[in-house]
Amino acid sequence: MFLNLYTQGMDYVLEKLMTLTNNQPETSEQVRSELQKIQETLAITKRGVLEPEAHLNVKFMGIERLFSFNTEFYYQAVQKISEQLRTNPAVFSQGLPYQYTKAEKLSEVQIVGSTDAGFPIYSELSTPMILSVRGVIKAKPSEQSEQYASVPNTIKSIIVPVVNTKLQNILGVISPFTKQMIGSGIEMSLHSSLPLETIFSYNHDGQVSVALKAPESIQKEVELLHFNVKPFTFKKSMENITPASQSSGNKKILSGSTMKNYEVNPAKHSLGLDLPVHVSTDYPTFDLGTLVRKFKNSPTVMSFVDTIAMPGTVRYMSLQVRFNPASSQTKEIQTRFTIAHAKKNAPSDIVSVKFPKTLSMSHQEEIKKMCVENYQNDQSIRQCIEQQERQIQTTADVSESDLKFCKHTLRVEEHIPNSSEMQHCLKSAKLCEQSKIVCLNKHQESSSPVAIKKCSEKKVACQMRQYNLRKIATLLRKLEKGSAISMAIEASLNTHYEKKTVSTVLTAGVKREGQQVKSFIEVDAKIPTYESPIFVEAEINSKLPGIKAKWNKEELLSDDVQLKTDVTIHFGLKNQPKSSLKKLVLELIGTKTESQNQSVRKSQEYTRCMQQESQGRKLSAVCEYVRHQAAALDKFVLKVTAGWDLSQCASSLYLRNMMETIFYPYITERTYDSNSVSSLNKNQIIAQAMFSRQGHEAHLKFQHPGFEWDIEDVRMPMILKDVLPLSVRNGLGSRLLQKSTSQQTPASCRIENQYVTTFDNKTYSYTLNGCEHLLVKDCSGTFPIAVTARGSNGQKIVKIVSGQSLVELKPTQGSVISGIYINGQHKQMRQGETFRKVSPVTGRVTLEIQSYLDGVVVVREFQSSLEVSFDGQHIEVVAPQLIRTRACGLCGDMNGESTADLRTPKMCVFQKARIAAYTYMIPETSCGGVPQQDKAEFEKEVRECVKKTIIPTPLEELIKRHVMVKSGPAGVISKHLVEYRANGNEVCFSKVVVPVCKRGSVPIIGHMSSTPFTCFLTHTERAQHIKTKIQSNEEVSELSLLPTSYNRMIEQASGCRSPSSQRLESNSGSSSSHYQPGSGRFHPQMYDY
Repeated sequence: MFLNLYTQGMDYVLEKLMTLTNNQPETSEQVRSELQKIQETLAITKRGVLEPEAHLNVKFMGIERLFSFNTEFYYQAVQKISEQLRTNPAVFSQGLPYQYTKAEKLSEVQIVGSTDAGFPIYSELSTPMILSVRGVIKAKPSEQSEQYASVPNTIKSIIVPVVNTKLQNILGVISPFTKQMIGSGIEMSLHSSLPLETIFSYNHDGQVSVALKAPESIQKEVELLHFNVKPFTFKKSMENITPASQSSGNKKILSGSTMKNYEVNPAKHSLGLDLPVHVSTDYPTFDLGTLVRKFKNSPTVMSFVDTIAMPGTVRYMSLQVRFNPASSQTKEIQTRFTIAHAKKNAPSDIVSVKFPKTLSMSHQEEIKKMCVENYQNDQSIRQCIEQQERQIQTTADVSESDLKFCKHTLRVEEHIPNSSEMQHCLKSAKLCEQSKIVCLNKHQESSSPVAIKKCSEKKVACQMRQYNLRKIATLLRKLEKGSAISMAIEASLNTHYEKKTVSTVLTAGVKREGQQVKSFIEVDAKIPTYESPIFVEAEINSKLPGIKAKWNKEELLSDDVQLKTDVTIHFGLKNQPKSSLKKLVLELIGTKTESQNQSVRKSQEYTRCMQQESQGRKLSAVCEYVRHQAAALDKFVLKVTAGWDLSQCASSLYLRNMMETIFYPYITERTYDSNSVSSLNKNQIIAQAMFSRQGHEAHLKFQHPGFEWDIEDVRMPMILKDVLPLSVRNGLGSRLLQKSTSQQTPASCRIENQYVTTFDNKTYSYTLNGCEHLLVKDCSGTFPIAVTARGSNGQKIVKIVSGQSLVELKPTQGSVISGIYINGQHKQMRQGETFRKVSPVTGRVTLEIQSYLDGVVVVREFQSSLEVSFDGQHIEVVAPQLIRTRACGLCGDMNGESTADLRTPKMCVFQKARIAAYTYMIPETSCGGVPQQDKAEFEKEVRECVKKTIIPTPLEELIKRHVMVKSGPAGVISKHLVEYRANGNEVCFSKVVVPVCKRGSVPIIGHMSSTPFTCFLTHTERAQHIKTKIQSNEEVSELSLLPTSYNRMIEQASGCRSPSSQRLESNSGSSSSHYQPGSGRFHPQMYDY
């Protein structure tokens, strides 16, 4: 199986999402003024954006299909929905029905040959498929507030799909005496039907709910899946059209082994679903070895899907899965997701909820939400708010279940029962109970099952929201500051008399201070079979490697790079004290060894980089590759320490057997008596991995109580090439991102003394002079981004304009760090120091300036994801993907294509990139401008201004003409007519297409029309070429321009029918037309209809 996705214009989609979420970058007046000055001085033509498109190419077992989603598809869908709404405005609330049916033969191959005895052999492979889908969609508007009244928040969909497909392959010998075919074949068939009713709902409090159940109209047993493999022999008559698999002489092929029949119903007791599975097979045993070999021999995981679909041996097998909704105890499966995100900027600050915006850590927002949902007028809402605030003042009347819940949540051995956290939890529980009571009071028939269910859902949703917020607050209290996210997932099986619920809450928080990163992860899982929730807590302390040099490879090689991570995990039941929980400690250390340094120095890439640097190409691709390897971790050691004896652990034995099976040719094992191992080491496992410089091979070591392994020369998969050893020079995720995007993201542009390499890796020669040059800018004007540079006395000056910052780097005496200016103010920094600018509104870091020991200064603007590195002579710009295809400047347009990469501000394409680069020179009286030797060529190119034009391939028009020629009402086709004259020495073609009937049918209605013909000598190449195009049902437009040889009255058909007693008779004489008896009509002699 092969999947390939091509997208275009995704930056436009991201831009609209940022606008929708109000997440656009803020801009200062100084930045806007600078951008406007560049725009007007260079007279930049505003860049348009590409229309968003997505094309998914799917290949499976030799069958290929393309699915396209573009603006035309979007507009057609919107138009259909608009038409439905105009016809019936309440169509969504009443239900929008839909139905789709399609029959298609995915593949068909027929082969005819002969045996040695001369008997015909016939082989056929066919794959028909029938797909039918019908259903209805309903939408319900939001009830949260008037602000969202017109936005539907509940979508109900009923879908009944049916898929039938079959793959049949037969091979037989035909007897010309008996007119029968005798042979064998295989039939693989699949039937699937899954009627389903889905209710999807969401609210603006970060909650999504999905409910699944069988439609009320489906109460009988349904065959969800039936997969059948049947090898057979057959004998069939060639005079009938009955398929070979259904012929009277069809016999199933069996091996002689006892037919095995199994029927199990695994979901009946666990999930309450009556889902019997019936298996009937001729296989003696399950061939697991064949399955494993298929997986190992598959080059990719997706190709394994192809091989697993084809059986290793052809034996009879039938797999059937049925579903009986009437006898199933579970009537509905419901899943609810609740998410929240919060930050705390300082230990003394309060927790600020970032998502959803409708919540806060106080109870006032929840009370207001409850009252607004259930009351209409302002006075009733105020009274409700006052009443609920009084209700939660005391917690003495909370239920026992709520008190027990809060004790488990806060782990009472760590909290005082009357502490503020306990009181907050009890108030939240009482508030959620009040939300149910207020909801029931709103409904007149509060005892109705519908009202009780709806109000109970409100209570559960409130509990999950409050629980998420409490978990976040607890985690940020441990971290003191940082950010945290919490996600609660609740899945329930609903029957007529009970509700089985499984819930999991995952909370994660992180705090970073320099190279130190501290994280907490907590998981609470509530399972009905356990009295108390399962609790998992992980504390992670990491020390990230500090890179002291940016571009100096020698300093990178000599730098001691190390990554250290300690993970402490406690797990058990939540009602247990923390001292009784099980403990697991993981220590991971990644280092760069001396062998890695020596391997880099001896590599060919290192030698080539030395040559490039001597030519002033410090930022060349090969040097970048060497720098990545110079800062790569090639050795990793993982030590696992458990709170129990690992020497007799069953899972360790399973792991040992599996590893021995996989690495048998490479493994060297040393065993010893586990009783001789000290008690301290019986609970430890140590794993070590060392990777070669290019990541092609690995050396693994494994120490376990009782044995040790040494695994040498393990070949690494290609997917890990350029990932391991792990380069930490640009961060841990940078290399992974480049690997996953084929080195296209993040895209960088490099400006050196005599060369410029664009974002799309096009290198051209150019030297900056004293004039200011535009390196990159968003020329659509959407994002406030621009970088300029100028050269002066061997040094360069860089200006970075982005967001709310204007940063200028003006080296003095060869040092960049002494000439840093932020918004016109000089910034004093030391080498190795990092400066961060924090937004007073959001508390986020908006600007970071980092100084390296090799003299490189890196400026990062986080609002627009712009990064600029500069050492006084060399410049590297990493631009955000949001300006993809809209960038302009010396760095190109960043569209992934090097063709016409450097277009001028007015969208012109010059023959030489160096000449085009002059157009991004901002004219000043103090600089020289365009050099004299290039001025004439520059002015000539500016006058001509050749622009890039995309000429679409005419294949689409050709297909349209082809379809037009072939199609028509009632069997009518429109095509050119062919006639022969002068005993076949001349061939004549009608200059226009004529509506005629297909071969085997005659016109029933028509009219005579004078049709012009043009003639050629039959043997000429041009005549044969035109005839071939006409036989291919193409419209030959050039015929209308040729001289007319004669005109003939031709009947043009407007309808056709099959002849009953009439048939066409062709004359062998020299006349170009023949007479059809009984019709009184003359017809031209036409070929190859």
